[in-house]
Amino acid sequence: MPISNQQELFARITEEDQDLAEEQITKEQKIIDYDVHEYPVEVIVQKYITGIGDDTNEIFVPSYQRKFVWDTKQQSKF
Repeated sequence: MPISNQQELFARITEEDQDLAEEQITKEQKIIDYDVHEYPVEVIVQKYITGIGDDTNEIFVPSYQRKFVWDTKQQSKF
């Protein structure tokens, strides 16, 4: 949508529309609780090496994360 169309659309939004939207957002919002764990590289490497014998050393990349961008040479230098 071109900027002029966006500005025109925003100009037509009334204060009542804004209040209704804010009310809907407040009503629909969900509290999400999560934990963050940080591991030293040594722990991650040890878990990977330990799993080599029974083939459980898979590196999992969640779908929300970007794909691998380093080639094998770059990875080995890291």
